[in-house]
Amino acid sequence: LDASVNVSMEPFRAFVGDDLVIAHNGQKFDVPVLRRLAAGAEGVDTLAFYDTLPLARSLSKDSVTQEDLAHRFGIDGGRAHHALDDAVTLAGVYRELERRTDAPITMHRALVCVGNEPGISASGLAEALGMQRPAISHVLKGLAERGWIERRREDSDQRSVRLYVTANG
Repeated sequence: LDASVNVSMEPFRAFVGDDLVIAHNGQKFDVPVLRRLAAGAEGVDTLAFYDTLPLARSLSKDSVTQEDLAHRFGIDGGRAHHALDDAVTLAGVYRELERRTDAPITMHRALVCVGNEPGISASGLAEALGMQRPAISHVLKGLAERGWIERRREDSDQRSVRLYVTANG
């Protein structure tokens, strides 16, 4: 474990709490790097990640790099690949994607995925969206509370729950 990461992980984990850590192309880059550098640090395994890249791809046939999205949405992209500038840019891109869908992005992506694959399991949905189990549980709770999805237990295995979009979803 890199000592500087170990020292930084505790305040980072306290800052994040139970919120999602959002990254653009995070499942291919940020998440593996963080997990590798912070391996063994307390709290790293319970972080919930959300990658904005799949949503951006579902909304546009054009380039969906963070820089291109920022430019398209009129957001100052700052210096690309500089951590603070990238974080500020991604926050703006995320807010715009959320505004355009009129629902939290994670719920929108999950709803689309469940609609495309009725009967998908929660673990299958998490895999399809590139999300961790704690994050997908939070999203499913919100969708169910809004009446947008229903959870059905399988007759053959009462432990297995399948997801379906409702008429309201």
